[in-house]
Amino acid sequence: MTRRRTSPPSLAYKYYLSLLYILAIANSNISMARLERKFMQEIKVSLLEANTWATILVDGNDYSPRPFDMVTCVDGQMIAIEGKLKKVPSLAFGMKDMRPSQIKNLDAVVQSGGHSFVFLNLFEPRKMNRLLIFEWNWFKEHTTKLGRSIYKKELLEFPYLAGAKSMYPGDEIISHIKKSMNN
Repeated sequence: MTRRRTSPPSLAYKYYLSLLYILAIANSNISMARLERKFMQEIKVSLLEANTWATILVDGNDYSPRPFDMVTCVDGQMIAIEGKLKKVPSLAFGMKDMRPSQIKNLDAVVQSGGHSFVFLNLFEPRKMNRLLIFEWNWFKEHTTKLGRSIYKKELLEFPYLAGAKSMYPGDEIISHIKKSMNN
């Protein structure tokens, strides 16, 4: 017969549980970072399969953070891509999700004659993912005009590319980029 614990948990046990909780939160952030890296790698593969050059920039450090995630070239134009990943149940997306260095560098690419895009992967485990592609100037102006993030309901109404396990047809990505470049 096993003995039941009837006394309240000790302080050490409570400390142990809170430490486990903190580690679980840290691991969930690490897994989101891994998922985002995997997402950008899959975008790169999709672009390469469509015969478009693309490269992922290496991670920087505290003194020189990576300006954005990926550089590609479409019709002789430099394209900067910042990839973001959001889990579907609770999401809103806006400027608050961008680091100041990313904002500065995406702006700098546009000012120098290139194009910048934000690729948002709406991630839902074991379901079809949605890729939303926002032209940077539109995204910045739209969220500034709203004065807030774009909410879940609004995000789900945007046109998107569907992909199983984050794999998206490179041709469709390129045609979306070209359409945005011509507007």
